[in-house]
Amino acid sequence: MVENLNAQLEQIESSRKQKLGELEERLTSHLFVRANEAEPLKVGLAKAEIEIQNWKDKLDELQKSYQ
Repeated sequence: MVENLNAQLEQIESSRKQKLGELEERLTSHLFVRANEAEPLKVGLAKAEIEIQNWKDKLDELQKSYQ
């Protein structure tokens, strides 16, 4: 009986490890996809920040020229 319970426990543990491995693989894949989707947004944001800074610089130049 104890051997049967040990065998069942080992089977449950093996199944749990397999499912955890599958979940880890799916999560890793999901995170990789999301990171790739975010990259163009990061680039666009960086370009927008540069453009905003350029406009701020132009505004500063105009304000100085009117003083």
